[in-house]
Amino acid sequence: MRAPWNMTSSEGRNPAWKVGAPHPRGYGSFPRTIRHYVLDQRIVTLPDAIRSMTTLPAQVYQIKDRGQLRKGFYAGITLFSLDTIQDNANFDDPWQLSSGIHSVIVNGEVAWRENQSQKKYGVVLQRQND
Repeated sequence: MRAPWNMTSSEGRNPAWKVGAPHPRGYGSFPRTIRHYVLDQRIVTLPDAIRSMTTLPAQVYQIKDRGQLRKGFYAGITLFSLDTIQDNANFDDPWQLSSGIHSVIVNGEVAWRENQSQKKYGVVLQRQND
């Protein structure tokens, strides 16, 4: 977890809601990193965990204009509470949403607020070749 090349991600693509049996990290990978590895175990710092979720993947996959809060960049911002963030999904019930996520803002629009999807504002990103 401390290696500078470690990226936080989920276990692949999730099927449609309540279909199949996805890996629980599909619904809780990022909150688990923050709760378990940052807050409980203190293995990595919060800035390093955030980098492993944002800037590093954008750099590795050469996705330009993403991964940082900078002028001219597209942004995905997650507002969460350090006191209550927690992954809740498990193998018996992988569909449980994580706690402590207040809002997700995608390109300036609220996509998620208080456990309810508002609208899908993002797009599928692919590596950009020069």
